[in-house]
Amino acid sequence: MPVNVTAFPNIERPVKPATQEPGVVAASVYAKGRRVADISVDEAGAWAKKQGHVVWMRPA
Repeated sequence: MPVNVTAFPNIERPVKPATQEPGVVAASVYAKGRRVADISVDEAGAWAKKQGHVVWMRPA
């Protein structure tokens, strides 16, 4: 359940500065529940089209 932050006007809210651009830091391909390859983002589309393969990407 979201908190109504306007109900707490005296609470300081720290702002975390962005330290890097958003993006993908890791990508892997899985088949039958096992990792079969670590891939680049550029390869993800081709691998995702292969029958029985799942591409996993970890965002930054």
